[in-house]
Amino acid sequence: MRILGIESSCDDTGIAVIENNKILENIVLKQDHKHGVIPEYAARQHHVAIFEGVKSVFKNIDLIAYTNGPGLIGSLFVGSSFAKGLAYGSNIPFIGINHLEGHFFLPYWLYHFDLPFLALLISGGHSLLIEVYDVDKYKIISRSLDDAVGEVFDKVARHLGFDYPGGVHIEKAALNASHLFEFSFPNSMIDRDEFSFSGLKTAAIRQISINDSDEKKADFCDQFQKHVAYLLIEKIAKFYLKNQIKNWVISGGVASNKVIRSLIEEKASMFGAFVYYPPVELCTDNGVMIAAVADLFFQKGFFVSSQYNLKPFCSAF
Repeated sequence: MRILGIESSCDDTGIAVIENNKILENIVLKQDHKHGVIPEYAARQHHVAIFEGVKSVFKNIDLIAYTNGPGLIGSLFVGSSFAKGLAYGSNIPFIGINHLEGHFFLPYWLYHFDLPFLALLISGGHSLLIEVYDVDKYKIISRSLDDAVGEVFDKVARHLGFDYPGGVHIEKAALNASHLFEFSFPNSMIDRDEFSFSGLKTAAIRQISINDSDEKKADFCDQFQKHVAYLLIEKIAKFYLKNQIKNWVISGGVASNKVIRSLIEEKASMFGAFVYYPPVELCTDNGVMIAAVADLFFQKGFFVSSQYNLKPFCSAF
């Protein structure tokens, strides 16, 4: 089964081809992030990029998978319309895939570990803790009340004068930490099951500015990302102590942060748990994760040949 995956939920266009649990093609066409994500501009750029990406890999495809939500409605519409038109014109079945399922099922598709697993999805738009029993059976334990963790990274980075997306710049700056400056960050999630990062964002930007020295910014970034990691670990540990699920998946764009990975792995080791991440290049949005979920559905025998409705909001999940 050779599957074409098309991901167009936000700004970057992901095109991938997989077959027999192997990645044959993985193309991510980046958009200009100078001014952040502009929905109308993003949709127009998808219109050009999808055609250019797919025409270079479209050969002997058996199934087309596309993102049907959540995401920006214009971007989703471009991707889904292209996928359906291509499917009809080529007489190939197609299926709509949930973007979030793509993120947290990708490590399962790559590494074939045992079910159930605990999934932490941390990205620019979502912070979710999910108990996964099977491909079509899972329960959301915790979700964002306000800003997602990746969104906080972006907003704090912008306050520091860094470009979008902000997480990579914060991580890079933290490498030069001198440990001369100290900062204080709150835990706005005490006694809460949900994720809440807006208080952390406000406290963070009050302690630093674009005019501060590079040395001070470096110390700030180092302590900030470690604090975020501790908040995430606290959530995972609280659930683990109740349910003892030993396989953990950390996915989404923020999962590429090496400090967050390292600190979560350290806690998992203390519990005797195992952590699975996508490769760094597959943490952000990509077509592989969309094709992978379609493959898992097909393997389970409940393949759906068509899904027409777009689901642009997180409530779709």
